[in-house]
Amino acid sequence: MKIKYTLLILLLSIIGSHVFAQSHKKLLRQEEVARKDAKNFKLSKSDLKIYRKGTSGRTSDYFKPRVENVSDTSLLKDSTYVKTYRNFAYSKTSHRKGAGEYVIIAGAIVVLAGISALITL
Repeated sequence: MKIKYTLLILLLSIIGSHVFAQSHKKLLRQEEVARKDAKNFKLSKSDLKIYRKGTSGRTSDYFKPRVENVSDTSLLKDSTYVKTYRNFAYSKTSHRKGAGEYVIIAGAIVVLAGISALITL
């Protein structure tokens, strides 16, 4: 009797791990596709101005995948893909810098270089 239950538990655990492995592979594939599709994502200038004001978050419709931005349109119905795409698009947009930020960074570098040149004289 114990052998039957032991074999049954062993069989169920093997089947369960196999099913989990397949679903995990599917999620990894969707994440890779979402990352590749989000690389082509770019907000329009007007949407970027609204985003920079801080009124929109990660779940905003600005970061929703559109038909022209995705490689496989059937994935638009998959909530996991959409959520992953939004996360990657949001992080890509949040790392963008404006022209003013580059001017400030360049100015700081010039000032630091000048100070270090004066110190070494």
